[in-house]
Amino acid sequence: MIVRSFSDFLEKFRNSLWVYEDLAKRNAFLMERLPEGEIRLAIKVDALRDCDPQIINLLAALEDHSSEFIEIYLYTQLMKSGVKIFRPTALQLAMLEQITLNITFPDYVQPFDTMVVELPKDYIKTKSAILPQAGQVMYNAVLPQEHCPVYLIINHTPEMHTIFCAVVYSSGLSTKMCLTTNTSRIETDMMESRVELLGNRNFYVNSLAMSDQELDVQVSCFRSILNYCLLLDEVGIKKIGRHNPKHFEKLVSRFEKGPNNDKGQLRLEMKTHPTIYTIINQNVQLYSTVDDLSSPDNENKHGILAPHHRRGHYKMQRFGVGNMEKKRIRIKAVFVNSYLFRGKGIDMKAIYH
Repeated sequence: MIVRSFSDFLEKFRNSLWVYEDLAKRNAFLMERLPEGEIRLAIKVDALRDCDPQIINLLAALEDHSSEFIEIYLYTQLMKSGVKIFRPTALQLAMLEQITLNITFPDYVQPFDTMVVELPKDYIKTKSAILPQAGQVMYNAVLPQEHCPVYLIINHTPEMHTIFCAVVYSSGLSTKMCLTTNTSRIETDMMESRVELLGNRNFYVNSLAMSDQELDVQVSCFRSILNYCLLLDEVGIKKIGRHNPKHFEKLVSRFEKGPNNDKGQLRLEMKTHPTIYTIINQNVQLYSTVDDLSSPDNENKHGILAPHHRRGHYKMQRFGVGNMEKKRIRIKAVFVNSYLFRGKGIDMKAIYH
């Protein structure tokens, strides 16, 4: 099976989307933090009353910590809020994947709890990776020698300080990841240290064999998307419209005028028809006009800092009569000198901290 985009996936699996919608309506998933700090996904038993046997059999075949379980959770969350797709440029992602995520989990934000990021062709062609399962038959197709990431689904649960992500490849295979930290270290753990762990082969002991290229590709893509979400929060987003406006209008017309026995499937197709979003100015590109800020002399000479994230922190704020009292307040994470990232040309140099 060849996957070219998220919309391509929706078309190929149209007849299976009702499973995710049903689970979404039932609010079937439970997320809890185990004593050792890991996040556990589970199904609420009461939510499956009168559930279709096909769904029950599907869930029974999966373990709570399996990657397939995470994938079902991600698609279910998409059904709850509607499919929202972002399409960054190749230059934006190439630059953003170099930025260290030196922020804590409470400081991370993204525009929507669950969203899809489709990767542009110019970026995808730089991310080809050897596929260890090449030649095997999966999804009724022979797997190719190489494949590349096509889109990512990312879900953020702020109250649990947890991010789930699926990297979907052109071969139809996908890698699922959970980014979180121990409760006792939420205020001190940097997200970057957790992202780096995802590049450790031991993290995937229960998964299909992975090549070194695949490990590098998925970590760099994940880092760039996390930074992209932070950039969206900083610059702002705008709604472009439906993925295929004419087709969506036809669905609405058929729903309003067609027979009642077709309305269930039509309603599902309308709900899953993607809405496209983008950064307020999609032509904003990321670069630095400074050749080198690696030494103190250069920093003083140019008088500016290289673009970087500055982590949030606490400070003691005086207040009250005569400023005699103190209270602790949080200063949010800041994308310092983000204006330096805007320009033209994929060959622009950038220095990251």
